Amino acid sequence: MTLIDCLHVCNPWWRGDGVEPDLLHQTIRSEFAQIVKELGGEKTIALAGPRGGGKTTLLFQAVHYLLQMKVPRERILFFSGDDPSLFIHNLHAQDVVMAYCTGVLREEPELLAQPVYVLIDEAHRVRGWRLFVQRCREKGWRFRFLVAAPMPQLLFPPGSEALQEKARLCSVAPLCAPQFLEFYCTYHEADFDHAAYKSRLPGFDVFAQPEAYARALREQAGALEPFRAGKRNILNQYLLAGGYPGYFAARDMAAWHRRLFDEMIEHSLYSDLLSNYAIKSPEKLKKLLYYLAFLEGREQAYAGIGKYLSLNTVTVMHHLRLLSDDRIAVVCEYYKENMAGVLRKNKRFYLRDCGMKHALLHRNTFTPEEHARACREAVLTMLFEFAEKNGGRVWYWRSAKKQAVFVLERRGQMLPVQFLTGLDAGQESPRALQSFCRAFSHTGGLVITRETLDVRGGVTYIPLWML
Repeated sequence: MTLIDCLHVCNPWWRGDGVEPDLLHQTIRSEFAQIVKELGGEKTIALAGPRGGGKTTLLFQAVHYLLQMKVPRERILFFSGDDPSLFIHNLHAQDVVMAYCTGVLREEPELLAQPVYVLIDEAHRVRGWRLFVQRCREKGWRFRFLVAAPMPQLLFPPGSEALQEKARLCSVAPLCAPQFLEFYCTYHEADFDHAAYKSRLPGFDVFAQPEAYARALREQAGALEPFRAGKRNILNQYLLAGGYPGYFAARDMAAWHRRLFDEMIEHSLYSDLLSNYAIKSPEKLKKLLYYLAFLEGREQAYAGIGKYLSLNTVTVMHHLRLLSDDRIAVVCEYYKENMAGVLRKNKRFYLRDCGMKHALLHRNTFTPEEHARACREAVLTMLFEFAEKNGGRVWYWRSAKKQAVFVLERRGQMLPVQFLTGLDAGQESPRALQSFCRAFSHTGGLVITRETLDVRGGVTYIPLWML
């Protein structure tokens, strides 16, 4: 099979077939709007996120969108770096694109009459793709690039800062709870009227303006009440299943956890991390993943993890950085006003996806305490994503009575967040948040509750099911 034959197989729309429906989800996640916004521009669009998170689907949805926008079908080129039929002879990206220009488009790169859209999945496995993108930019060739890889560091390693400055990075993490709700309602239309529910929610993020968000909810409280039971049922599914879109094709939770473990965890570790970084003890990296699931956000020091894994602290920090870069884990540091104090304090470690954690722990049901932790981690996932997208950072702080407050720091402002959703839900006041405000001369904050919706004393109270 020639290179051109392989490309024809990868691009069935050239022969008028369009994108196969199985390659497109029944709904489109919110990150697609950012892709559409940048498609007509000069910047390279770079998708980064863990395996199974939806990057490839977004690429094919972009192809589908371009076809709907009447872009000539032969001017859309897709190929993947893990396609052995294309790269068995160690071809460079330039070889593939030049062969396409000659054998399919029949135009010279410097004489393109209209833009050509080049979509590269697993771009980090394609030799010379960065050099080719840079060459196209320098020569003014009318190629528009959309590339995907598991993490930004694989797309833009040290030395490629100039290319990164001219790229638009889009993080594609597993679905958070609101995105999961939208997907769920698309696949199970009769269960929940998502359009009606969403129309009653504020049109801005709760972490941006919590007090205004709560006041808007109070105006719609009566209209939202009929959705309470359904929303909680869907949320409980999310807490066990997690946010990988493949869940909606699974037949049951046990089968999904097996698939999540086999395909996402094993493949992400061995295909994405171990094959791209010099890790001497791959079994220790896998053991670290298990240990993070076991910790469930409890405080721990790097040295303590190293002792458990028989690794030095530097290696532990390196492994955790890789898991963090691959959007698998999150390291949450202690909030103090001096950095020396931050470095000395223990950290809190979380797996980014709750379904991955439960797959590792073989957990298909919850105790009340486990459910409370899962609820907290679901909101933390939303908080981490909001911070990343808005140039912020999330810390934790602990009161004298060991109760935790999470601190969103953004644009010089702080938002302390406390959870009263589990065994402490009957507590009259958020004592840890109040202790934080006294310690740092701060006013206001957000409390995630089981039932209470209110604004009093400068503190906003919002039920988990209304987020």
